Parts: sequence; structure tokens; C-alpha cells
Amino acid sequence: MQKNTRDNSHTGMASQSIKDVSALFAPRKLKPPVEWAAENCILRDNVSELPGALRLFKYAHEPVNALVDPLVHKVTLCWGSQSSKTTSMYAGVAYLLSEFPKDTIWIMPSAENARAFSKGRWLPFMEDCKPLRAQCPLSASTGRIDTDKITNMRQEFMSCTLTFTGAGSENNVKSAPVAYLVLDEIDEIDPDIRLAALERIKGRREYK
Repeated sequence: MQKNTRDNSHTGMASQSIKDVSALFAPRKLKPPVEWAAENCILRDNVSELPGALRLFKYAHEPVNALVDPLVHKVTLCWGSQSSKTTSMYAGVAYLLSEFPKDTIWIMPSAENARAFSKGRWLPFMEDCKPLRAQCPLSASTGRIDTDKITNMRQEFMSCTLTFTGAGSENNVKSAPVAYLVLDEIDEIDPDIRLAALERIKGRREYK
């Protein structure tokens, strides 16, 4: 009886070990971006008229969730001003950088626009998003976010880099390739600059 008890115990341990190893190789169960954003993104009262946990309007659900559709490479937001386009972009970019981190460039009509947006809106949003904040490197001396690597115009996360730039010159958008390209206020960006920006994702199998 004692031998059988030991055998059963060893069998149970072996079975648990197999389950533990299998769990390491199991595909991740990811929530749709809209659900993820509601759980992880917070809007401060100085950057949104609807502060608190991010709740996207219904019409924004389809384009934001399309970011995880492998058949979709381009998402265009076209609706009225002050109706959550930027908030939807916050949610989408935060999700991609947290769950599928790849180098990203966010292009705005001018460098001044990009700097003001990043400093006043994106960085506070990023600091309140726990998964994205966890991607920030820490300073060895202070234990806080390394401000040499997380700046207004360039954030060097641990697994990828997000660069903000203006569309005033092709030189601003020509650099190393990226997987995610954001063209903000595209109607104010010169068509030649847009084409130059699209060269940044040329040849990528997976891009948005």
C-alpha cells in the first residue's frame, strides 16, 4: 500500500510538471484592444472631458479592435472633430506597444505639435497605463523612469522605441524602418511626406 501511494504521488507530480511546461508554450489569451484599454488606460481630467477609466465610444470599437486582425494593415479614422479620434489612437498605440512591442513613429503636422502633444497628453497617459509604464526603463540612481530614454520626442521602451516627429521635412520621417506608423491629422501632411513615411514600413510582413 505504501508503494502504491508513493507511485501515485510521483505520477501526480509528473502530471503537474507536464501541465506547467505545457502552459509555457500555450498561446496567450489576449483580450480585444477595446476591453484591454478599459482595464488598463486612464484619462486625466486635464486631458479629457471624460476622465477616469477609458471607455471608447461604440463607433470606435471596430477600428481599434481591427489592430489585431492580421488581414488589416491600414486603419483610417474619419469622423467629426473632438469625437475621440485621438483617444482611440491612444488606446490602439498603447495596446500595440504593450502586447506586440515594435518600433513606432507618430507623425504630426509640425515638430511643435508633436512636442506639445507628447508632453501634455501622451506622456501623462503613458504613465497612468500600467502595462506601458512597465515597459519604461528605470534610472539606476533614482529607481524612477529614466528621463534620458523617455523624452518628449523619443521613448526608448525596453522592447521597442516610439518616436514623435513633425512632417515639416522628409528628413524628419526618413530613418530606420518601423512596424507601426501613425499619421495624425493626415489632411495637414503633405502627400510627399506621407509617401516618404510609408517607406518606413516597406518590406515588413507585419505592420500597421
